[in-house]
Amino acid sequence: INYESVKKLGLATAQNAIGKYLIAPIGMNEAGLVFGKMEIIGVTPDIYFQSPKKPIRAEVYLLAPERYHVLAVKYDGKPQAIASSLERVWKTFTNSVPFQYEFVDDSIAAEFKAERDISIMLAVFSLITVIVACLGLYGLAAFTAERRTKEIGIRKVLGAGVLDIVHLLVVQFSKPVVIANLIAWPLVSWAMLRWLENFPYRIDSLLLIPFCVGAGLISLVIAWLTVSAHAVKVARTNPIKALRHE
Repeated sequence: INYESVKKLGLATAQNAIGKYLIAPIGMNEAGLVFGKMEIIGVTPDIYFQSPKKPIRAEVYLLAPERYHVLAVKYDGKPQAIASSLERVWKTFTNSVPFQYEFVDDSIAAEFKAERDISIMLAVFSLITVIVACLGLYGLAAFTAERRTKEIGIRKVLGAGVLDIVHLLVVQFSKPVVIANLIAWPLVSWAMLRWLENFPYRIDSLLLIPFCVGAGLISLVIAWLTVSAHAVKVARTNPIKALRHE
């Protein structure tokens, strides 16, 4: 049996399960189901055989050589070479039954395919969103700098340096980014918690807080780099040209 079966049977530890007996149906006759007494001889770790959205089941593995239907092979080496070798051995026993096989890692990976596809899709759309947002920020920074040309020129005449001008514009654009994060965090947390409800095992909800803060810091850094790229160019402009422009 597996560890989940140990829990379902109410046994304290795996060691306590060894030597115990289970009464279960083992076949049928004219009178109906035939029950047998089966001794527990080992406890195996819990293994995922199904989708991660389903909890691990209590499993019972029967040691009955006469009832084998599936052969599991543990191997070292190249998978296809092993499969070809097994097929040759199979054909020495029968040619009427086709040799069919599958790899356990492929079967398990198929159960995670939907989640993997969703993660790829979200990553692509997130990247597109970040690029569009950066273009918007850059355009807004250029527009703002154009409107404040005279102000920037006067500040430079009065002794403001390049870093002062960059700091002025960066702080101005940081405020809407921070406000956007404060609006997005509750919505994202709600959506993530709803998604996590599909899984029997999930992280602590409080762990979403550092993820949100981390995402906020990354968005601020991206905004700073985008705005700074244009702010440095504007700050280095000769103030005489700025004042003459007005």
